[in-house]
Amino acid sequence: MSTQRPRELGVTTKPGGTWVQTERAAHERWAKMAVSQPRASALLHVILAEMGRHNALVASQATLARLAGCSRATLQRSLSVATRNDERPDAQSRPFLAHIT
Repeated sequence: MSTQRPRELGVTTKPGGTWVQTERAAHERWAKMAVSQPRASALLHVILAEMGRHNALVASQATLARLAGCSRATLQRSLSVATRNDERPDAQSRPFLAHIT
């Protein structure tokens, strides 16, 4: 009889604390997103809560959808919003998420 460990979320490192640090400008943009795209904003909270100490998370879309409490189609739309870079035309504008595959 084999005792397998339960499958866990594939973080690159275990979360190492109870808080995360982000820049003020990101919070200002995030607040705007929360009004115009609430699902994408909620997804960012889920992703940040699950990230490891090196600011990375490895998870399938099915897992992210389950954690966010939405369908995979809704997750994909939310990821599209979080990865696009169209809020500000200047060079300082960056997407919230990068390296989504």
